[in-house]
Amino acid sequence: GFKTMVPAIFKLVFAWTISGIMGAKGGYLDAKGFVATNLAGLSVEWLFPALFFILACAISFATGTSWGTFGVLVPLAPAVLGSSGTMAILTVSATLGGAVYGDHVSPISDTTILASTGGNCNHVDHVRTQLPYASIIAGIAFVAYLIGGLFAFHGLSDVVSGLLMWVVAPALFVGIVFLIRFIEKNKAVPT
Repeated sequence: GFKTMVPAIFKLVFAWTISGIMGAKGGYLDAKGFVATNLAGLSVEWLFPALFFILACAISFATGTSWGTFGVLVPLAPAVLGSSGTMAILTVSATLGGAVYGDHVSPISDTTILASTGGNCNHVDHVRTQLPYASIIAGIAFVAYLIGGLFAFHGLSDVVSGLLMWVVAPALFVGIVFLIRFIEKNKAVPT
């Protein structure tokens, strides 16, 4: 059992190492200070949840690890936005969601490799079939984080911001499903 967990243990150790180097707590590269200095003074704090979501998607897709992305980005959100509040919670949530998405669709992710191996299917085919479904949901999440960040930044209560996100996301999902069905239906009709 331990032998099967060695890759996961190594990944966690490397993620912690990257986090220490990047400066989650003031490390060698001081990424926390860099982000705080360059982003904290801007008046675009309402974009931070969506920006962190995109950044987490890109980092986890490129590295194939959601845990490494967590280690790098999660400590930065409270450093930039303060340790509490709706914006910090939204930004950390967006980071977690983006990292999981990027890890899920990354061809070099251990979970993607194990899923294609366990399903006894071609690895590239598995990645190619997962990408559209996950990307639709990631797009919906991105829009929801934009809306949630905008309303939370302008002082709406946590409950109202959360409810708006929960209303917008399913509405977008239903709209996209109907759009896809409409397109597929029109493809099937000979002209």
